[in-house]
Amino acid sequence: TTTSEGPDEPADLSLLAVLSASSVLAAQGEVDYEAKRLVDGDPSTCWAEGATGYGLGEYVEFAFPSSVTITALSIVPGYDKSLDGWDRWTSNGRVRSFVLVFSDGTSETYSVTDTRDPQTITLSAPRTVTWVRFVIDGVYEAEEGPNKAEDTSVSELHFWGTE
Repeated sequence: TTTSEGPDEPADLSLLAVLSASSVLAAQGEVDYEAKRLVDGDPSTCWAEGATGYGLGEYVEFAFPSSVTITALSIVPGYDKSLDGWDRWTSNGRVRSFVLVFSDGTSETYSVTDTRDPQTITLSAPRTVTWVRFVIDGVYEAEEGPNKAEDTSVSELHFWGTE
């Protein structure tokens, strides 16, 4: 179910969606599980795309059961968790820019700042779609950590609008 204050208030449409993703994790059968971490409300979990080169071009797709109108999205663009004394935020790549590809055949590119706080982005115009794809376009590269991984991680990603 979605959360909404009234008919004109935006709802968290992500809770309606079936999530799928591209990444090397697909071969391991973990993509759906990993992608679902984007909508669990917990920034200490994440989707990590798992491909070399920071996963440029890798994506998560949100497929809705019927048409929805998307007006905004909220994102935590990195893995906001500390583990064994090192900070996953700085040891993984964080999304700098992304392309939203819509089921109506259009797309738009957006950028985010390198901050752990959730960021809300209002679309240039509402989009009525049956699916939307979030594609990694640019990253803030890993800075430190035992692996200095080339994984790019996203802690939370929610699409807002109306059913």
